[in-house]
Amino acid sequence: MDYHRQATKHETRSARVCSFCQLTDPGFNTRKAVDQVILCGMLESARAHVTEEGFLRHRMAELRLMAARMGRPIQEASSVAA
Repeated sequence: MDYHRQATKHETRSARVCSFCQLTDPGFNTRKAVDQVILCGMLESARAHVTEEGFLRHRMAELRLMAARMGRPIQEASSVAA
């Protein structure tokens, strides 16, 4: 007899908030909770994120940081379209 319930597709066994994203992404607090977390056994990188949205936002934060170091700020998508 199995007493364990079936896990849903958005559950993780061990995850923590990505401190890199928390420090560098101005829209971090508006993300869904599942997009904020990374797997515990991995370094803080885009690949460690649980969701694709978390991966993309982490990567954008990395690119924004690299562009700022080079003196070339990246324009947000909303300002580019205008």
